[in-house]
Amino acid sequence: MTIQEFRKYMASGQPVVGGSDVHMMFHQLSQEALSITAEINGKYHTPEELHTLLEELWGREVPASVGLFPPFHTDCGKNTIVEERVFINMGCKFQDQGGITIDEGALIGHNVVLATINHDLDPAKRQSMSYAPIHIGKNVWIGANATVLAGVTIGDGEGAIATQLIIGMPYGDALPERPSKDKPGYTFGGWYTGPNGTGRRVTAQSLVQAGDSGLYAHWLTNAYTVRFNANGGEGLMSDQAFEFDKPGPLDANAFTRQYYVFTGWATNETGAA
Repeated sequence: MTIQEFRKYMASGQPVVGGSDVHMMFHQLSQEALSITAEINGKYHTPEELHTLLEELWGREVPASVGLFPPFHTDCGKNTIVEERVFINMGCKFQDQGGITIDEGALIGHNVVLATINHDLDPAKRQSMSYAPIHIGKNVWIGANATVLAGVTIGDGEGAIATQLIIGMPYGDALPERPSKDKPGYTFGGWYTGPNGTGRRVTAQSLVQAGDSGLYAHWLTNAYTVRFNANGGEGLMSDQAFEFDKPGPLDANAFTRQYYVFTGWATNETGAA
């Protein structure tokens, strides 16, 4: 089986049966990957040398703007696509048989795991595998120690990992109460099976019924209230509501103060307008 035939089969969605040609290809590619990653991780390489090794490992042209800090681990390597200006930090592990695509500008933090395959849940068929691709969009940041599982797509976005932290949850494990990272200006709204509060909300009682799951943190925008103070003047003004990161104009001044001219709003009674 050639690399092109392997990639075509893995894109077809057909099962990988233990002992089949494609399963044997898994073993062949893993040995090649172990050899190349041993070279990558075993000593210092210049950026140019590392680039050459990555092209050998991934079996395709790699943009010169791609950066990687070893150590790096994979048990395949031949089904990874990395676009311009991607950076992969130390200790990452890519299980890419099912296909990994990382779009331009994405940042992959320390010790991130991207895992595209699962063993069959039936012990009698444990050598057989199921798989699904992982797609990481443009300018996404995957924070340190995150695990992204088979079938997960992360949409384009600046720092998207702050928007929807993704965790890998093996069957039967306890669900953490909240993500390990907070998102400033937002309140954690629970775990969901889809991005941005879509899919099914998952709690400790309803967690993973079979197999492994990728879960998304749903973030709710914080609301803020601006209260207007006459600061020695007269009159009334209603409070004004805002949401985080959604700028808008303040209400026009409705206060009056004899012998004074309103020059603007300040955050304290003697501050500059």
